[in-house]
Amino acid sequence: MKKGTPLSDELRTKIRNHAGNRYELAITIGISPSTLSAWQNRIYNPPLNDPRALKLAKLLGVPASQAFTPTAGEAETDADADRVQR
Repeated sequence: MKKGTPLSDELRTKIRNHAGNRYELAITIGISPSTLSAWQNRIYNPPLNDPRALKLAKLLGVPASQAFTPTAGEAETDADADRVQR
């Protein structure tokens, strides 16, 4: 059931090392604690640029551009776009 785009390792580390209560963190961004756990453990991945995941990144000091791990298809698309621009 791994839909969407995985959270980056940096964001997952920030969640793991967050000094506050993860329950409150999840509620603050509008998801359940079980969803936060599923995102962190890559059981379920949020859609790319999910506003809740971006809010999570912002709260934990991770730039939006570094909130997600690009999938193989996205990495190829980015590389293709770079070649076209040259």
